[in-house]
Amino acid sequence: MDVLMQRIMARLLIAVATALLFSVGGAAIFAAPLSVPLLAYIIWRNIVGTGWRILATVTLVLTLTQCAWAVTYVAVGESKPWIWLLPSIVFVATTVASIIHTRTQTP
Repeated sequence: MDVLMQRIMARLLIAVATALLFSVGGAAIFAAPLSVPLLAYIIWRNIVGTGWRILATVTLVLTLTQCAWAVTYVAVGESKPWIWLLPSIVFVATTVASIIHTRTQTP
C-alpha cells in the first residue's frame, strides 16, 4: 500500500473512532478491540501529521478510559472510590505514556 493510501485510511480510521467515542451509547467500547490497536499503530508509526496524531492520541486515551470505566462498573458497580479512581489511573497512565513516546520519538 502506498503512503498516500495509508494516510487516507489512517485519517478515516481516526475520524470514525472519534465519532464513535462521542456518539451516544458508548459505541467506542464495542469498537475498541479493533480501534485501539489501529490507533496505537497510527500514532507509533507516525503515519499522519501532527494534528491528526494529536487527535488520534486523545481518541485513544479517552477510549481506553471509557473501557476502564466499563470494566470497573461491571466488576464493582458504582462503589466509590473505584468507579472514578481506576478510570482516572488509566487516563493518567495512557496520557503520560503518550507524552513520553512523543518526546522520545525521533523526528
